[in-house]
Amino acid sequence: MLVTHGGITVDLARNLFPDASLQRLRPGIIESGPMGCAITHLVRGAAGYELRALGAVDHLPAALWSGHAPAARP
Repeated sequence: MLVTHGGITVDLARNLFPDASLQRLRPGIIESGPMGCAITHLVRGAAGYELRALGAVDHLPAALWSGHAPAARP
């Protein structure tokens, strides 16, 4: 388990997977980052990493979603 800030999460995901794959899973995540308390789930296997969740917030009740996403970087 690794707990980190959203910007680092996106940077790691971009090093492991093509940007197009990330955008398909979570549109806008590269530009804006994940929402607060989002979970990204990576599993390491013999062939490399599998991305099972990217910036997921479905573990939280909808009423608790902050809706916060970091501002896009210039």
